Amino acid sequence: MSLNIMESRRNWKLKAMERGLQVRELRRQQGIKDSKIADLLEDVVTMEGEIKKLKTMVDNLDALRQVPERHQVVVICVQLFLFARISFRSIPRVLSTMSWAGRVPSFSSVINWVCRLGLYKMQNTESLSGPWVAIVDMSIDLAFKKVLVVLRIPLNVFCSRKTSLTLQDVDCIGLEVNREWNGAAVNQALQRILGNGKDLKVIIKDRGTDLNKGVNLWRDEHASEHVFVVSDLGHEVANSLKADFVGRIKFSEVTETIKSSACKFFQSRYSFLAPPKIRTKGRFMGISRIANWFEKIRGLMGGPGRAKYGSDANELRKLIGGLASIHYPLDKIIEFSKKTAEVMKILKNRGLNQETFRESKKIIDSLPPRSDTRKRMNQWLKTHLAIQSQLSISQTPLPVSSDVIESLFGTFKAFIARNSKAEFNHLVLAIPALCGTTTAEQIIQSRKTVSHKAFQDWKKNNIGTTAIMRRREFLNGKNGPDSGHFPGNLSPS
Repeated sequence: MSLNIMESRRNWKLKAMERGLQVRELRRQQGIKDSKIADLLEDVVTMEGEIKKLKTMVDNLDALRQVPERHQVVVICVQLFLFARISFRSIPRVLSTMSWAGRVPSFSSVINWVCRLGLYKMQNTESLSGPWVAIVDMSIDLAFKKVLVVLRIPLNVFCSRKTSLTLQDVDCIGLEVNREWNGAAVNQALQRILGNGKDLKVIIKDRGTDLNKGVNLWRDEHASEHVFVVSDLGHEVANSLKADFVGRIKFSEVTETIKSSACKFFQSRYSFLAPPKIRTKGRFMGISRIANWFEKIRGLMGGPGRAKYGSDANELRKLIGGLASIHYPLDKIIEFSKKTAEVMKILKNRGLNQETFRESKKIIDSLPPRSDTRKRMNQWLKTHLAIQSQLSISQTPLPVSSDVIESLFGTFKAFIARNSKAEFNHLVLAIPALCGTTTAEQIIQSRKTVSHKAFQDWKKNNIGTTAIMRRREFLNGKNGPDSGHFPGNLSPS
């Protein structure tokens, strides 16, 4: 009897082992199939994106064929600027190289067409059907003027996308150029641009004192308690990291090490490994790039001990030395920057709601409890989640980043910097032209709706006298040295 039981048990074990092997093999095969399916799904998504791009190109070609011949050169020139991102002076050369059959315009004509399109788009923004968000920021000085720009996006922008905002998602509803900006000037500009702020729910901005005061004055005058102010996530992270690291002796050693090694890298065969540039202002906005560079370089330099003579590690140690003394702050910078970068990736791509709040808080809580970054970011998350709740929008994500306006400034300055004497002039109208989607019909309509006189009047009222205009009049003898006085009547508006 016992032998039969033992035999039965042994047979049962053998069958169980065989079934276990079969189950593991099936799971392995299923894992391979799931991996292949995931790869195929990624390929499908990629192909759908490519098909969408091709359809857009075909639609653009069909739309261009339907454009009257007298407007075709205008549409092509404006689209070369907006989509190919080439300079105004290069556009006529491109047309000449292409053996354009029609008249090749001058670069000044292209500038006028683009500016009139920008003025048309800014003055004819369609009203949104639901609540919306304003993004307000000022660009840094260019020559002696600054530009204030206000962008608009729908509050539910993240419901239809799962990536960060692009220039196609926003509309420029106003811009103003001024020599000096303060709270009162910002308030007056917002009065003209926003008006009473109908359906406006959120204003996103950084913590600049002028913007803070101007926005608060506008809210007080309109009793707009229903309009909430969101502090830009990127600037908040930068200020938090600054509170943790600035003032510490070791951090100054880190920055000095980077600066001193930069020249050595550029003069060696390892110039492609040169460190990122450290700006005096806003260095904490790009500290994640510095941390990533440090981490990669330390990996190439090897661990403790002497490096082999002539090896890459030996050469790199000659270029950047003294890392042993700053080992601890380096580890902290890398740790903090990686985790804050993860939080920014989540919130910039998906907005802020209960789900992203929990994910972000979990990452932030892994930082040291006494760190300023952990305290400030937790406070920021709680404050802005409360704003999201007070808006009564359920789990619709709240936009919390003004990166899109920084991207807009960067794109515009890439064009303006090509001028020998760069300054804010009528070319600022290229800013609204770069926003949103642009069709051939809009380009044609801008020529019909915005006359050249209206464009000149806008320049006179909003730009005033530029530095180049003052220079030309001065050098041409008007109000020059022979007249006995400085050109005071040419002072900028």
